[in-house]
Amino acid sequence: MIAAHDTNIDMKGLTKHLKAGSGNLRGGDVEVMEAMLGAKKGSLNLFSILNDTAKKVHLIMDQRLMNDFELIAYHPMQNDATTAISNADMKKVIAISGREAEVIDFTKLVVSEGGAAEEKKAGGAPQQKAAKHEKKEEVKQDVH
Repeated sequence: MIAAHDTNIDMKGLTKHLKAGSGNLRGGDVEVMEAMLGAKKGSLNLFSILNDTAKKVHLIMDQRLMNDFELIAYHPMQNDATTAISNADMKKVIAISGREAEVIDFTKLVVSEGGAAEEKKAGGAPQQKAAKHEKKEEVKQDVH
């Protein structure tokens, strides 16, 4: 899952959306991530998906990264440096990986009272900070 650094994620809503079962959604095992994606803890990023030649990893992208930013900053396989690519180039990386990303609007993903994941309809108040997000020219990403 790749999201903008300031994206609020309702983990209960995401767990329900992914049908992961309560308590089953968590960060990947360090050794498995390194073997499958070729990146050490803290350095996983969009480029890592190119190392998953078996296509076992399901890529989830924050809709804000896919739609709202012209430039996106990533750590290039190590977390002591940062590089930026255009939104169009980010989409090319996904295409080169041979898969489609599941794009989620995390501001709309919530858990209903009955426990089912649903997306809030327009006009509903999203579960995030009161401050509105303005379009930015560049955003860092975090992998959750």
